[in-house]
Amino acid sequence: EVAHEEDTTGVIIQLPLPAALSTTTLLDYVPPMKEIEGFKKKPLFEHPIGLAVMCMIKKALSPDPMTTSESVVISEKDIVFFKNIMKRKKVVLLGRGRTGGEPIGNTLSRYKANYINIRKSTPDPDDFIKQASIVVSAVGMNVINP
Repeated sequence: EVAHEEDTTGVIIQLPLPAALSTTTLLDYVPPMKEIEGFKKKPLFEHPIGLAVMCMIKKALSPDPMTTSESVVISEKDIVFFKNIMKRKKVVLLGRGRTGGEPIGNTLSRYKANYINIRKSTPDPDDFIKQASIVVSAVGMNVINP
């Protein structure tokens, strides 16, 4: 009911849901303009965690971080920046989960960042991590060692 009320501007569904609830059914119930986390098949908005990662990368790699916008909006200028700077970077993404690694990977791809996705079954993950320019961890355990 609340999702369809005019005063409701956005809906967040905390995943994972209990086994008794259907994630797909619940997400389908939320109108596309109000589903702000990007879990629908064709989301209208950037996934917040992916956008946060891109903003951190933008801030870290900007030639002059003091002049980089604090905005969470990625502009056309930023897209050119990512295309130019990211093609020289080795990005490693740890994790493929629906609420972390998957949406971050989708966002990295949208901004033309090539990355290697590591998961539990990846042989010798330390080799990839050691060669990386950027490591993004979307796992709930300690995977990276000094």
